[in-house]
This record gives sequence, C-alpha cells and structure tokens, in this order.
Amino acid sequence: MSLDQSLNRLGRRRPAGRPRFASLRRPRRPSPQGARLILAVVAALAVLGGGYALLRNSSLVRVTEVRVTGVDSSAEPRIDQALDATARGMTTLHVREDALRRAVAGFPSVAGLRVETHLPHGMTIEVIERRPVAALVAGDQRLAVSADGRLLRDVQDTIGLPSIAQATLPAGLTASGPRIRAALAVASAAPEALSKRAGRIVFTPKGLTVQLLDGPPLIFGDGSQAAAKWAGAARVLADPTSQGATYLDLREPGRVSAGGLGPVDGEDPMGDAEQPVPGATATPVPAPTATATPYSQP
Repeated sequence: MSLDQSLNRLGRRRPAGRPRFASLRRPRRPSPQGARLILAVVAALAVLGGGYALLRNSSLVRVTEVRVTGVDSSAEPRIDQALDATARGMTTLHVREDALRRAVAGFPSVAGLRVETHLPHGMTIEVIERRPVAALVAGDQRLAVSADGRLLRDVQDTIGLPSIAQATLPAGLTASGPRIRAALAVASAAPEALSKRAGRIVFTPKGLTVQLLDGPPLIFGDGSQAAAKWAGAARVLADPTSQGATYLDLREPGRVSAGGLGPVDGEDPMGDAEQPVPGATATPVPAPTATATPYSQP
C-alpha cells in the first residue's frame, strides 16, 4: 500500500474516543398560516392599546361628579373648591394624583389624599387632615396649631381651642421648643368633654397648667403621661364631692391631689373603680394665677 493510500485511510478513520455529533438541524420556519396569526394578534393588541389610550382621555369618562370628604376645619370651602376644579380636568381612567396634591399644597391642614373613582364620571377624594388642638396667641393674634406642631395658617376659626400664650407668633411652618411640645402633648391628649372646657395652657411655678373655663386649674407639671393625667382629672371632676377644689395636682397620675380637699389616695386613673374624694378638711390652697409667664420660643 502506498503512502498516500495509508494517509487517506487514516484521515477517514474516526479517532478513538471522539464522540459523534448529531447533525444540526435548521429551525423550522413558521407556516404562512402561523405567521398570519401572529401578525393578527399584534395588530389587535395595537388597536386595543390605541383605543384605550383614546378612551382614557375621552369625554365619555370625564369627571363631572366630585365628592370631597374628611375636611372639618374652616378651610373646608377653599379646599373643596381647589380639589373640585382640579378633578374636573381629569377622567376616571386617568387620575393625576400629583395634580390634586399640588392643588392643596398651600393648605397646611391637608396631610394627604385618598382618591377613588366611580365609572363613568364619579370621583371621591378623602382628605387626611391635620386637626388643630390649640391656638397660639400673641396679643390679638391667634394661630391654630396641630398636635405635631404644624402651624395651620389656613384654619381661621380657632373658637373652642385652648390658647397658649406667646410673646410673638412663630414664623415658618412649625412651632418648636420643649414648652410648646409639652403644651401640645397635653392639648392633644385631652378627652373631648374636657378639651371644650380648656381655656388656657400656661406655665406656672408648679409646671404646665390647664386653666378650665368652669373648673379648677389642672396642674400637669409636664407633658408626660398626659392621657393618664387627663383621666385622673376627669374622674375627680365627675365626683360631686370634689366641688370646691381650688386646683387639681395631676403631676403623679396615680395620686391626684385636690387643693382644699386633700389627696385622693390610691387612685388608678386608667382603672374602672371609683375612688371617693375626701371631704374638705384642709385649708384651701390658692389656685395658680392667671397671669402666668407665657410660652416663648427658645
């Protein structure tokens, strides 16, 4: 056998251990019917998408019925008007909440919005409100303030709110300082019945004091455990034998002292059992004066 024949045989022979590979098949092309189906689906989706884009801005779903809820302050008419006018420029399928928020950005009493639509033309906007708990007072000026210190300049009606005396009204968006925070903690924790009776919140030598419109001054001392202190005050004031008390010292929530009547021992302000108020056996103690030092910003 010649050398060329031997080399040819070796070239045709598969080396030992080398795997055989199956031949690669070309991908099968879709049939004309399948291609037409794919094109039809794509065209239908495009038509539906375009139709929805037209519908969502169409007068067929234009907002014409607007209901605003949640506003309980004197700013209600202006807030309602701002939201109503903005909402009527939208559709129930295309709500722009950022535009609604911008419409009420100038109202500090508005903390947030919840929006719900009702096809085809209805929209309900719930306003999450910052409620005033007190009024800062400087001379004849009054400014409503929320529990977190936000100055509610859009709330004009401060009737019924306890007042906190100030040398001058604060500038900016919020009121700060330890005395202000303590006074607001007390004002915001007041039960409704006593909140309506709270006239002034002042700072006396005995600490933070609430002067009731028709009752003895309530000495809180500071803003801690304000709810428990209010509960203790409510229990004592509801007892007929507490009539004649010149003040209630609430600085120890579990032990309310009634000026002119003596201490109310063992009282649990958060409990259910009524505790008797001892009779008037002690010499009356003068109430804290109404000319207490006003709060001022630190």
